[in-house]
Amino acid sequence: MKATSVCRLIGSTILAVAVLHQVGMLYAAPWDPAAADYSGHRGRTIYVSKQGDDSDGSSWQKAFQTIQAALSAVPDDKGGHTVIVRPDTYVEANLSTSHKGAEGSYNVLIGDVDGRLGSGATGRIVVDSGDPEKGFKSYDWWGTIRATTQGWSAEHKAPTFSSICWDRWILRNLYTSGGDAGWFWDLTNKSGEGFTVVMEDCVSIGRAFGGGYGYDVVRPKEPSLFRRCFLMSLDWWGDAGGLGIGAYNTSPPQFPDLVCEDCTFVGPDNAVQILFPSKYLRMTMKDCHFLSLNFSQPHGTPSSGVISSMVPDPKQVNIDFDGGLLMGFKLFGTCNENINKTKGVGTGDITFSTRGDVQAYVQFQQPTPAGFHRLGLWPVQGFRSLAPWPPQMARPSSPGQAAGKAREPLPGDPSSPGYAGHKGRTIHVSKKGDNSDGSSWQKAFHTIQAALLAVPDDKGGHCVVVRPDTYEEANLYPAYRGAAGAYNLLVGDCDGKLGSGATGWVVIDSGCPGVAVRTDRTKPTGNPTWKIIKSDLPETGLKCVDWWGPFRCDPEYSGSIWDRWIYRNLYVAGSEGGPGWDITCDKGVEFSAVVENCIGTGRFAGAAVMAHTPRKGEPVLFRDCYFMNFDWWGDAGGVYVRGESKSMPEIPHATFDNCTIVSPDNALQAGWPGVDDLYTRVKFKDSRLIVLNFSQPRGTPSSGIICCGCKDGKQLQVDFENTVLMGYKVFGTRGGEVSYTTKGKVQAYVQYEQSVPKGFEQLKLWPADVFDFIQPPAAPADLR
Repeated sequence: MKATSVCRLIGSTILAVAVLHQVGMLYAAPWDPAAADYSGHRGRTIYVSKQGDDSDGSSWQKAFQTIQAALSAVPDDKGGHTVIVRPDTYVEANLSTSHKGAEGSYNVLIGDVDGRLGSGATGRIVVDSGDPEKGFKSYDWWGTIRATTQGWSAEHKAPTFSSICWDRWILRNLYTSGGDAGWFWDLTNKSGEGFTVVMEDCVSIGRAFGGGYGYDVVRPKEPSLFRRCFLMSLDWWGDAGGLGIGAYNTSPPQFPDLVCEDCTFVGPDNAVQILFPSKYLRMTMKDCHFLSLNFSQPHGTPSSGVISSMVPDPKQVNIDFDGGLLMGFKLFGTCNENINKTKGVGTGDITFSTRGDVQAYVQFQQPTPAGFHRLGLWPVQGFRSLAPWPPQMARPSSPGQAAGKAREPLPGDPSSPGYAGHKGRTIHVSKKGDNSDGSSWQKAFHTIQAALLAVPDDKGGHCVVVRPDTYEEANLYPAYRGAAGAYNLLVGDCDGKLGSGATGWVVIDSGCPGVAVRTDRTKPTGNPTWKIIKSDLPETGLKCVDWWGPFRCDPEYSGSIWDRWIYRNLYVAGSEGGPGWDITCDKGVEFSAVVENCIGTGRFAGAAVMAHTPRKGEPVLFRDCYFMNFDWWGDAGGVYVRGESKSMPEIPHATFDNCTIVSPDNALQAGWPGVDDLYTRVKFKDSRLIVLNFSQPRGTPSSGIICCGCKDGKQLQVDFENTVLMGYKVFGTRGGEVSYTTKGKVQAYVQYEQSVPKGFEQLKLWPADVFDFIQPPAAPADLR
């Protein structure tokens, strides 16, 4: 944004702060029937419970069994009516109300999550608008709120049903999913009228939009309010976004259409989508998080913006930021720019103001506008807002690793009680050490790389122990491999039991602020590799550059040097991948390694291993880990595995045990054109594979939760044991079918038009407890 634009918006910033103050005072309680000082109309209380007799909703005993029945029983438009819902899953779609609320007397739809309203139960109130027999229903205009259209046109002149009937309603403690949108109100043929809705402590998930509304005009003292909500979309095609919002103001509004406080908006591509054909729109965003899960390389499929606009002139959109965090390839953009030009959609700048600490984490080559605090390092705590359950609500047990789960010692682990291998050296890493020889915490090296190079021999049993902190390092490599029966160990002292005096994650951030990196297309490799150059403006942010990552991994250097190493309690972020080894220039060599209690995130893959031969009795093992990638272009996946076997081996190239793997497109990417004669085998045990793309078939659907890039699907075998998968479809190939086995309970939740393979149990309803696991876990409480 130009300096003149910032100056122009100083007045609007002051106004926005004043408006926010007024809004806070306005929303103190007077319109809320549940508030102690409510003075509006005292309406009817209507109950919903599957245990009621479905008679008149006047009590829990006489409760309606559906939410729609209760909404239809609202008797008048005087407002002040309350619909209370017992925790359960309600398979309902296209909900509509019989009456609006009234000025000063809003109606309330509330979930009794903690049982304080007398339902006798605690937990979620899930409104699932999916197909009750087949799964996620990604179908235009099908969602939680009735918003149907016949012959839709840009002017909204076609016959429609308008969500204006939800005007002046409050929604609390509700979780919606399963359809094209969650809580999304399309005003259609009533567009241009005032509209206010309040949503608090809600989760709202949909294909096109997590939630939002369009197309209102401003009510100066009654903006819509979203507070402590989580909104997420599951598509990048078209106008998808975590928050979809549109307005029909004919001139720049002096007051916000929408105020959001402490909300999280997430999308595989856009966190917020300003809808076509909006006119003037204004929003106030206080302490909100905007997460775009696409950091693709510029020559790939980069995000069109954390906040993307389809408004004919983006300058008609004004956003007032007060604190918060934005993450993604770039901050502002225009969705489908080439298509939009034919529709007269402009490509100018969104106008904005900032107040407080508004943080931005973007791809390393992208600028950040004036007023934003550019982050150089991966925002570990900010990224934990990827949580589909507001913290104010009584959430289930924390997702993540198998807390307290007893584990058998790993063979060759020098830290295990029964270890009988070579007793190697212990080398310490701490920024508080004197950086001398690493022999103690006082003499600790300042960098992990220095400690790795201090490993004295190839006898194994050496331990590199790292104090919790953030280490800005990339391309790490050790001096020596481990040995049979005596692995080396790289471990974070997350709970302080190893003497570091600190607790928390050991973060290896290979974004490396201060290091300028560029691709080198002169290299004769399949992909352009990188080169480090001198720069007067050192780059910060996610470094999505081929072959740049936390562990040295380029076409001229083999990751096989990490053979027989264990990684434990590490959080790896900031570049192409998390824990991983490319063994290409030493391809075919036997290789073993263990990754335990780790988080790995990256553009290309959360974790990867490629070009090796599996070693009998010593697998490549990923255990109790969380992996996520931020791209769908090329061979990207939550994890990437590529074996170097000429026929299908009897043992896996990689085993994932109790892992969560999340991706915008493919949880597992195996193989790629160019390795068509090779075979890969992978095992998943007690794991969760979650793909965040349920696009419509005519959009950009996922190529598969499991994607085989080889010429024939049979070149990949996947062994499943007690594992659950979520995504558009289970398998995707260039040709043929993937080979697989199932053991125990193997479940799949897919798009409603897709089938599940034989041996899989098809989940019919949105698996909310599984989806909780998309939140990255906190640092482990203790070592096992």
